[in-house]
Amino acid sequence: MTESTNEILDLNQFILKIKRNWFYFSLSFLICFVAAFGFNRYSEEKYLVETSLLIKQDNNIGSASDLLYEKSILADNVEVSDKILLLKSYPLIYSTLEQLRYDITFYLIGSVKNAEIYEVPIQIICDKEHNLYNQTLKFTNITFKDFSVENLKTGEIKTFKYNQKFEINNTSLKVIFNQNNFNQGDEYLVKFKYLKKLTKKYQNELIINQEERESSVVNISLYTTDQIKGIVFLNKLTENYIKSEVKEKSLASKNTVVFINNQLSEMQDSLSFIEQQIQDYKNKNNITDLSLKAQTIYSKIASVESELVKSRSINNYYDYLEKYISEGQLFEGISVPTSYGIDDPAINMLIDQLVEIQIKKNILIDGGQINNPAIAQYNRQNKQLLLNLQEAINTNRFANDILIKDIEQRIVKLESSLSSIPEVERELLSIERLQAISEKVYTFLLTKRAEAKISHSSITADSKILEPAIYLNNPPDYPKKSSNYLFAFVMAIFIPLLCILLIEVLNDKIISSIDIKRRTDIPIISGLGKNYSGSSLLFDQNPKSLVFEGFRGLRTNLDFIELNQKNKTIMVTSSTSGEGKTYISENLAIAYAVSNKKSLVIGADLRRPKLYKDFNKHAKYGISSYLENSKIKIEDIILKSEDKNLDLIYSGYKPERPAELFASDRFLELIDKLKLLYDIIIIDTPPVGLVADALIISKSVDINLFVVRHKVSSKASLNFINELEKNNKFKNINIVFNDVTSSDENHYGYGYGYGYIYHSKSATSSYFSDEKV
Repeated sequence: MTESTNEILDLNQFILKIKRNWFYFSLSFLICFVAAFGFNRYSEEKYLVETSLLIKQDNNIGSASDLLYEKSILADNVEVSDKILLLKSYPLIYSTLEQLRYDITFYLIGSVKNAEIYEVPIQIICDKEHNLYNQTLKFTNITFKDFSVENLKTGEIKTFKYNQKFEINNTSLKVIFNQNNFNQGDEYLVKFKYLKKLTKKYQNELIINQEERESSVVNISLYTTDQIKGIVFLNKLTENYIKSEVKEKSLASKNTVVFINNQLSEMQDSLSFIEQQIQDYKNKNNITDLSLKAQTIYSKIASVESELVKSRSINNYYDYLEKYISEGQLFEGISVPTSYGIDDPAINMLIDQLVEIQIKKNILIDGGQINNPAIAQYNRQNKQLLLNLQEAINTNRFANDILIKDIEQRIVKLESSLSSIPEVERELLSIERLQAISEKVYTFLLTKRAEAKISHSSITADSKILEPAIYLNNPPDYPKKSSNYLFAFVMAIFIPLLCILLIEVLNDKIISSIDIKRRTDIPIISGLGKNYSGSSLLFDQNPKSLVFEGFRGLRTNLDFIELNQKNKTIMVTSSTSGEGKTYISENLAIAYAVSNKKSLVIGADLRRPKLYKDFNKHAKYGISSYLENSKIKIEDIILKSEDKNLDLIYSGYKPERPAELFASDRFLELIDKLKLLYDIIIIDTPPVGLVADALIISKSVDINLFVVRHKVSSKASLNFINELEKNNKFKNINIVFNDVTSSDENHYGYGYGYGYIYHSKSATSSYFSDEKV
């Protein structure tokens, strides 16, 4: 059969199966749509609320001095992805929920389900630590002054007054009443939740992502059961985040100012002491001012000593860094190198990296991810960076020490020229040099403090609220009712279709003529209806019944097979037992007999004979006796039936080697003799798929009928018969489709022409008295 024909048959069969199973499709539609309705009706409605932040991001991470002073004194160099982690951090969400007191949740009692509600006419004030966790209280408005509280766990009901403290479970509560939203008899459920668990829940439900991959816009969204409550939370979250940014950026600036103030205090005390020392010396030695020569030398020495002060100040900062490292302090609050005039790029870069790693590590720890593998990685990176920083300090200190020695040697040379100046002036010059050095250091520190304070006062957050969360009064985003009904519609079709396909794939039985046509090119000569009478022989059935009409159709179709001889020899076989070959042999012979054809039925199934059971007639000899005993004549094995046109030959006893009997010349001679006596010879053989008897007998017959039984024969049996035909082991082979129900006939449309049903209930004559056709 061609591929296009198979496709047409497949499509037609599939459509017919859908029509046949319309009830299951209707039931599937009913179940799916009821399920969709119930899901839409009873699911908790959720709304999507959104806000967005614009984050200023500096993609070029420079040195600490550039970031903290020259460009933007406290600009953040953390990437947008790290900002997202900060927004979802546990401490930020926890503090937001704590400020809003979302651990106290209100529900409006409904007839079907309770709905969470944010705007209620009462406000509950209680301590952050209380004994009402995981408990539900029922509040009922009684009057403008009174309300009742029912503990659903214990069933206890008490009445209290608004705006007055009361106790439940050793917890002090106070309910504030809002008269504007008051409705007498309103009932609310109040649940007290663990703030830590609630924070984890919000962490999991908060959705944060970038607008685009390279964009600095971050979208923040949340599905919430109360739209207003979600809006308030998102706006408060972004507000707290911006505040935390400003607070974090202020920390380094404050530490720098504190450090400089400490240094200024020490220098101020030192300057006061030196000034007093100068005044005392002048009074003691009666000196007013230095000579011109002394002033000139002093000016040169002061200039060189300013360089010495700067170099020693750098070493002081290196000491500060080493102490910071040894004490294991966090680098977020470190004083920046520029506060000492250090512009070394290596040290600045290392400090920047240490600060960045510490921030990322804190995000994970604050979020409760103590066991996150990234923390161990950050610790390793931090350890290596500290080693690199210590090495950079040692290298720079060594170079700075060489510079200090060179400056000190230059000062010594200048001091040698002071020998020509009187000793009194030299001593005064030495004291004034110390004063000048201290004043320069003091002035330097004042300048840096001013810079730090100016920068601190101009601190702004890197993030800006681009679009705040607003109330739009939209329908719920979940459940999506139209999508759910569409899904129910698809599933209502898909589930029955899937079941049909699974049954089709898993079923190995032949259901329709299409199954036969798809697997073989052997023609289907006829289809026979299902026999509901309970009797194998149709002697006493209505001659116009649907079942016998099928045998008449088979007889007619066999007559169309042209042979070069007057009589016909027909073999009936199948792939296995139970497919109706004996039943067809018997009733086909009856159909020929009632049409005035001299007919003979031979029971050639020597292993499981059945012919004698159906006709219920006794015979002394059968075909096996005749083939084994040459003394037995043909007349001895032929048995007359009730009709003069129908004779029988039983199988006889079971021989040891039935196949050898049918392969003998005596069997061929028997067939030749019988052809002279009968118009139609029908041979009922064993299943061709089990023994070789049918293959041997098929060589002596004119037509081979292969029986396929509806819902009994396997599809694989057709492969076997195809092989027999291909190897020319069967000639003139045709398929008889047996045991087809009228419902299958209507649904699958076999088209065999046996669908005439006559309602002649009074006709009870046997086939042998039927009018000849």
